[in-house]
Amino acid sequence: MPSDLQVTNIKANDGTAGLVIADSTGQVTGTLGSATVFPAGMVRNIVFTKTFASQQFDTDEDVIVQLEIPNVLASSKIYVSYKITARLWDADTAAESMELKVYRGGTSQSAGDVADGSRVSPDGGNANSISFAQKSGVNIDLYADMSGFFLDESPDTGTNRYKLVGSGYSQGPQVGTHDGQQLLSLMEITG
Repeated sequence: MPSDLQVTNIKANDGTAGLVIADSTGQVTGTLGSATVFPAGMVRNIVFTKTFASQQFDTDEDVIVQLEIPNVLASSKIYVSYKITARLWDADTAAESMELKVYRGGTSQSAGDVADGSRVSPDGGNANSISFAQKSGVNIDLYADMSGFFLDESPDTGTNRYKLVGSGYSQGPQVGTHDGQQLLSLMEITG
């Protein structure tokens, strides 16, 4: 006949590390150490940032927003998602374009700085960008939501810095982000 094992504390053989099991709730308290194994496909960490600043772009690749995700495991992947509202305007030029890319690494930078690091976003539009918007015609003021997501399959172990980067492609400076939200979200998924 089966029987229940009833305890309130579990300790390691040397009597140091341990877990406490609550009497009536059954909740376990304690700290998961670095030897803890997480099952594949589990979301381990999520970080998110948003800004409301507007910004103009020339043909340089400038930082819109950056975000760091700490303590990434060697087997993990990073799910990257982003959204901005682009504004393309110019009464004198028929074609205005804006492209987005995502960089990983580099130094800590502010919005508007020319981005450093390495591009990790896959090609998805013109000029190796992941998102691309264009207006054709004079006297047009275009607002376009630009959003997307991808999986970075080989992040570095430890802290990873990601940057959402914008460029006026071959034009500027009548290309920019509108003063709506610019969002960047990172999710670590165990491998």
